[in-house]
Amino acid sequence: MARLLTALLAVTLPQASWAQISSGVVTVSPAAYVSGTTATSLSFQFRFVTNLNTGDTITITADKAVWAAAATTSCTVFQDPTGINTDLAGAIATIQTSDTSTLVLTVQHLIRANGVQHLITCNSNIGIFTAASDVVTFSILATGNTAQTGIAGWTVPAVIASAGGDPITFNKRGEKIKFWLPLGTSA
Repeated sequence: MARLLTALLAVTLPQASWAQISSGVVTVSPAAYVSGTTATSLSFQFRFVTNLNTGDTITITADKAVWAAAATTSCTVFQDPTGINTDLAGAIATIQTSDTSTLVLTVQHLIRANGVQHLITCNSNIGIFTAASDVVTFSILATGNTAQTGIAGWTVPAVIASAGGDPITFNKRGEKIKFWLPLGTSA
């Protein structure tokens, strides 16, 4: 019988879709992200029901590019981030992106499910946010589990042009004139 791993990557999904087994969240930092910028970290918080053993993998896949390249990625792994905050870094042998949308963590020794949250925070190899209005969804799978797919992640907002300060503009005679700059949005 396959173990089922269920996760939410946004609070907008109805509770009924995850109540059976577990929950999870993806956090983007800084929270004010826009198209063409890069996050400083991505965090994945989830629960799984049964233990993971040596050689098992946890695979988190986005439907858009979220990683800069297929490369080793620097992540921290914790159990119960709201409680004892036990560092599980030694439990993970490798953390690698296999392409620009897939993060794979390979288990080095037993990780107990214990019904608690597990937190993976990555702060390297993060790609540039995709085009404005892109909706990014995720799937999550651990070895021997049934994948949870179509999990809402985020929608990339458009870049909003803005200006501030007190700009000074002069006419041909050297007289200070009122400065005017039309603002709009760019995509």
